[in-house]
Parts: sequence; structure tokens; C-alpha cells
Amino acid sequence: PGHARRARIQPAPAPGGAFLDGYRPELLDPGLYFPDGQIRDEVYVWGSFVQSRMYAAGVTCSDCHDPHALRIDAPDATCARCHQSEVYASPEHHHHPPDSPGASCVACHMPARTYMEVDPRRDHSFRVPRPDLAVALGVPDACSGCHTDRDPAWAAQATAGWFGAPSGRHYGETLEAGRRRAPDAAAAGARAAGLGGAVVVLAATAARRLPWPAQGVALWTLLSGRLLLDEATAVEATLRDEGLGAARERLSWLVSRDTAALTAPQVRAATVQTLAENTTDSVTATLWWWSVAGLPGAALHRWADTLDSRWGYVEDTWLARGRAAARLDDVLAWLPARLTALLWHGALDRQLRDQACRTPSPNGGWTMGAAALSTDSSLEKPGAYVLHPAGREPDAATVTTALRDARRVMGTALVAALVLATARDADDVGAVHR
Repeated sequence: PGHARRARIQPAPAPGGAFLDGYRPELLDPGLYFPDGQIRDEVYVWGSFVQSRMYAAGVTCSDCHDPHALRIDAPDATCARCHQSEVYASPEHHHHPPDSPGASCVACHMPARTYMEVDPRRDHSFRVPRPDLAVALGVPDACSGCHTDRDPAWAAQATAGWFGAPSGRHYGETLEAGRRRAPDAAAAGARAAGLGGAVVVLAATAARRLPWPAQGVALWTLLSGRLLLDEATAVEATLRDEGLGAARERLSWLVSRDTAALTAPQVRAATVQTLAENTTDSVTATLWWWSVAGLPGAALHRWADTLDSRWGYVEDTWLARGRAAARLDDVLAWLPARLTALLWHGALDRQLRDQACRTPSPNGGWTMGAAALSTDSSLEKPGAYVLHPAGREPDAATVTTALRDARRVMGTALVAALVLATARDADDVGAVHR
């Protein structure tokens, strides 16, 4: 943690624990990093190191640094432990006189930036010098840093003559396009946001910097509210128009329980129960995680929820994985489930708490209980539980009321998520200036 600019997300992160479990590192944001990912403000070394091929290959800090003294007395010799000297410490590679400053590995691949006039710190992304990006983006480059009497265009021409012109689009150009809201920023940013693994810091930055319309499109693919409402409506329409047998079959698309022997009130109860529970799973929890953690947070919730539904009911080979997915889904949906119940019922009162405790799920009972109370209906899962047993038998009006409430809750949650996300982005910008 001491080598990363970060915010704490736990009151007291455990020493030695996973870094990302206790802290939220700053991303490649304006004011902190240059558009190509080079360090700008005092961000220390973690953010640059995780951009590197070294990090991707599994290199750790102690592979280069003495874990006690931390210093490196002979940087180029340290590089030569893995990189062949006869190849990389030759004029054919670095194009400078032997033993000159320009022949040093760190001079080209780890340029330093000085803070408080006395504290030089090297960029740990181990990047190839790209003076062409200095021309295009106005970022520093190692060549112009030494050859102060020349401009980046001269350096770009020289490196192109030695190694050929760079091909493809550098992610710095994508991030800068997003910062400037360029016309192609959305498509390029979406591609960058889909990256993972060693460049997770880039993916997270790109996802958060996507223009709002592009974020909306990406978020829409993670939500299932319209499908949920349509299917719940279809079950009631099938029961009305085609009879109980057809309604049982249509309901089986929505629920995991056996529907073959359900009565008409039980079909309606199951429809309302799955509508209420999945309002959290398919919409509000995803919106919550998007509002606090952006698209990566929304995708994480949908991933956990999908694995829970796919593995959580499978025995034998997948049982352990299903349990792990279910526990993760329970954690991620804990707060959103209660917020959804609050929107649905209007209060997290004793009456609602009593209903929530009737189900084995730590989260599902809250929204199902809220739906039972708001419709004043007794919602039974045969052989398992009955919510609001004093309520009336579910009928068509029960489903109609639940559908109306679900639409209202989804709409309110969307507005709230937009407000929270706007505040989050404004705070991120403010943090840069602070």
C-alpha cells in the first residue's frame, strides 16, 4: 500500500492481506498520469508497474529490489539477470556509445520524474521509448528528456529509422480520446474496457472514462429488467388465456422449483416472488455496483449472480464452486437487497423484518416480503415457507400490483444510480485537483 496512491475502502485493512481487498488505487486519471500511463503527480510505482510486461510475466518487486534495503546499486546489472547483455547492452540495440548515459537500460526504459526538487522517482512501466506519442499527445519521452536541444519530432524520426514506425493504436491515444470526448472514443474505450489481466488498471480507467452514452449501452447489456417484467406478465397472461397447465410450463422458465403440481394461486405467488427477488438480482444490485464502482463493479455483480444461478443448484462436480459463487452473490447483494426492499415497502420496519426471516436466503426474503406486504397477499413456496400468511390468496390483481411496484422500484433505482455515479465522477475529478 505504501507504494501506491490509493484510498482506503476498509476501516483497518489487515497487514499482509490482498492489496485490492483493502484499498482502491487511483486509476490513470488526468492530473495523476499522463495520457499514455506515465507517472505525472506523486502516484508512486504501483500504477505504472501493473501496466508493464514485467508484471504480466509474474515479476515481483523483490525480484529486482532487496526486500530489506529496497535499493538497487547496479540497475543495468539487475536488468541483465534476465535480459541478455550481448543483445540488449549493445549499440545495435540502444544506438548510443557504450557506457554513455543513453546506453543505460533505465535511462530509456525507466525515465525519472523529480518531486519536491529532491526526490527523483522512476516510472516502473518499463515502456519502450515512444517519442511519436510525445508529438501526438504531448507526453514526456525519454529521448527528448536527454536530448534537450532537440524536439520530439526529431526523436520520433530517429527511432522510426532504427526500429520502424510503431503499428497499431497505443492505449494512451484511446485514453486521451476519451478525455477529449473524441468521436471514436466510445468504440475505442469499449475495446480497452474489455481488457483484463495485467492491464486491469487500463480496463478500469477506460470503463470509467467511457462517454455516458457508451456507458449506458454497456450497462444496458448487464440489466435484465425488461425481460423479467415481460416474463412475469407472460405467466399471468398464459394463466388467463391458456389455462393452468400452460401457465405452469411458462413459469418453469422463470423459477427453479417444480411447477407441475402448483395451483393457480401458487403460480401467481411464485411469479411475484421471482419478480421481487430478481428485481434485486437483475437490476437494482447491478445499478448499485455501477454507481459506486463503474462498469467493472456492475460486471462483477452480474458475473457472480450468473455463476450462482448456473452453479448454485448443481450437485457433485460443481457443488463447491456453486457454493462459492452463491456466497459471493450473497455478499454483493446484501445491501442492494435491503435498499430495494426499502424502495418497495417504504420502510425496513419490524413487519418487513419478520417476513425476511422466513426464507433461507439472506437477501431474497427482503424483497419478497416487501412484495407480499405491498400486495397484502400470502406468498407460499410449498414445503418451504409462507410470506405474510395473514394476507389474501394471490389473484390477478396481486400480479398487476407487483408488476407496477417493480417498474417503480427499477425506475427509482436507475435515477438514484445516475445521481450517485455523477457524484462519484465529480469526486474523482475533485480528488485530482486536491
